[in-house]
Amino acid sequence: MVRCSLMVLAVLFWPAAAPALTTLIDNGPSSNRVDIVFLGDGYTQTDLDAGLYTSHVNAYLDYKFEPSALADPFPRYRNFFNAHAIEVVSNESGADQPPNGIFYDTALDATYFTSGTERLLTVSTSKTNEQRNLGLAGMGITADTQYVVVNDTKYGGSGGTYAVFAGGNSSSKEIALHEVAHSFSRLADEYVSYNSPYTGGEPTEVNVTKDPNGAKWSHWLGYDDPRGSNLDIGVYEGARYYESGVYRPSLDSKMRSLNRPFDAVSREKLIQDIYRYVDPLDGFLGNSQTLVAPEELWVDVVDSEVILVEWSIDGTPSAANSGESFDVSLEGLAPGSYAISARAYDEVLDFANTGGALDLVRSGYSELEQFVSWDIVIPATGDYDHDGVIDAADYEVWRSAYGSTELLNADGNGDGVIDAADYVVWRDAFAAAASASRIPEPAGCVLLVSMVVLTGNAVRFRNDA
Repeated sequence: MVRCSLMVLAVLFWPAAAPALTTLIDNGPSSNRVDIVFLGDGYTQTDLDAGLYTSHVNAYLDYKFEPSALADPFPRYRNFFNAHAIEVVSNESGADQPPNGIFYDTALDATYFTSGTERLLTVSTSKTNEQRNLGLAGMGITADTQYVVVNDTKYGGSGGTYAVFAGGNSSSKEIALHEVAHSFSRLADEYVSYNSPYTGGEPTEVNVTKDPNGAKWSHWLGYDDPRGSNLDIGVYEGARYYESGVYRPSLDSKMRSLNRPFDAVSREKLIQDIYRYVDPLDGFLGNSQTLVAPEELWVDVVDSEVILVEWSIDGTPSAANSGESFDVSLEGLAPGSYAISARAYDEVLDFANTGGALDLVRSGYSELEQFVSWDIVIPATGDYDHDGVIDAADYEVWRSAYGSTELLNADGNGDGVIDAADYVVWRDAFAAAASASRIPEPAGCVLLVSMVVLTGNAVRFRNDA
């Protein structure tokens, strides 16, 4: 009896098995990408084995990131995203329809008719969170934007903690884009459900306002959208479910109707929210210490088709360098100290307020750019200790490194080995400096270099023997 009780307790408290996680898109480190995490509900093991869940997820990802005005701005920023799918097993396929007496045993309790609205498809947030946490445990992935795909063909969806959509419905991809605008960027619906005026306070969402002048999006007022006149920015009454007393920026965009693009106000917010998670640079050459005689500086951008790099020297733009690397030799820098800076930025900043196809952002510019700087020293010829003075101390650096191919501070001729030729470089530079300051050359240096060279030859001779 005791043994049986212990077995029952072991079963009751045995840790739940982690659902399988598959990475579908890997564009870079999770620390600098928007990680999309999908979960499914109403997919039985048979459905999962048949690839139905993966098919629904991939169909949406293709729609979101393939070039299309309907998905704008996501195709431009496709390399800013990773995507992962967690497989959650349900006992039955489908989603509940309580008024119709239809109920299914699913892992996340997917149901239509939430709050009495037929198309409002939701899941249990607590159960979904539990499955998400199990699936991501130990993976180093944070769910920056979250979806639940429901295995059903009935039209429906919702936006909140999770963007929920019916993966088998013909409008699923458009529904998902609309719903993720709620959950990722807190955009408001712009359609009308009530024939009554809005009487609440000023909405927090960027795309709706009580102000008939549209001051909230004043930086976009008058914008004629090249994608269609229905997206031109003005002030249109009727939004956030109410017929009057609240206004939207455009006549008809995706936040009002499916199969429309996001208008400029909503698109800008989506872009800004992508940059809340992603910096323009994935990495750069270390800059914690002053670099002496560097050949090249570099940065690694997230996407070279989106991010441009400008280089400057002591605040003056470089005409010789662009892109992800800075070739010091191209600048012809005289000996001295310099501050080299790189500005990595989204190209759209060059087109702000122009009205063109890349006029995508007109506010919040700082999130779309990143600055990195390095302090470098270009030493004078023969200044082997890099203290700005050519003297006997530089000779000592050369002498102690003679024959080395690794300690190259005294490699005056740049051939990769410290030898007599590097002494000649120092000697001539020292002589010139000494002549200019009337300081005599240290006695015995020439004799000493001869002895070092002879000794080196003797060692090589014995090794050869």
